[in-house]
Amino acid sequence: MAGATPTALWSRAAAWGAHYGTNSIYLSFGLVCWACGLIGEKSKPRAKDIILGVVLLLSLFLTTKRGPLVASVVAVSICYLFVNRDKFTGTALKALIIVMLAILAVGVLATFVPGVEATLQRFVELSEDETGNGRSELYDCAWSMFYSNPLFGSGWGSYSKYVATTSLGAMYNNLGFTSMSTHNVYLQLLAETGIVGLALFLVPAAVTLIAAMRRSAAHRGGGLYGESFCLWACVGAQIFFLVYCFSGNPLYDPQCYIPYFMSCVGVFAICGIDTKRKDGAIHGNL
Repeated sequence: MAGATPTALWSRAAAWGAHYGTNSIYLSFGLVCWACGLIGEKSKPRAKDIILGVVLLLSLFLTTKRGPLVASVVAVSICYLFVNRDKFTGTALKALIIVMLAILAVGVLATFVPGVEATLQRFVELSEDETGNGRSELYDCAWSMFYSNPLFGSGWGSYSKYVATTSLGAMYNNLGFTSMSTHNVYLQLLAETGIVGLALFLVPAAVTLIAAMRRSAAHRGGGLYGESFCLWACVGAQIFFLVYCFSGNPLYDPQCYIPYFMSCVGVFAICGIDTKRKDGAIHGNL
């Protein structure tokens, strides 16, 4: 490290950031699929299942990545409330108790584990930062592009080129970041593809998610880690991806969009379109 220029140091930091960011994505998908799968099949978790969940959650905390952590919690919460929607009041109360206990546990754990404390500190810093950790300026660039061509946008991949022409882009370039994204998929789609492009993404995504939740709710059985578990794991993965689109770039990262598209296909691979075997079991046709 001795003698390294500031730009070289920032380049190394950027490379390290991409590495631990990828780690957080894989941990998030693992945690969400595990938790939503167990919630969906309504099976009583075994001791080793609980240990696995705690290990995944703690590991995710240690990455200090806020976006994947929040998206994971939201995805699991939505699945839990939807699966138990027939007794919503009691479910919401249980969820509130679980959240309070989790916050208390994390607070206690933060006093002993520096990585957990660092994650909590990042949330505190974000609440005190009026610029949203510098992302408000990135959002302003996206809105400027959208207003200039609201219907079809400025073209796929044009956002990073536009930012590079601004003083903001010059600053990031000096820090070693050669290409910038909006850190909000929906805004970047508006900037690059306009209202038409955003609709072409959102409508299929929403229809696929709704279909997945309906089919998963109607399909029970398969035993522990069986078809029901897989279906709800796919639902959780889709929700996680769509929520994370508000604060990250999952549509542009293969480690994010490949599991997402796999989860979309997985539901229809298990349930099919309207296919039933002679024994009455629902099965896919892919």
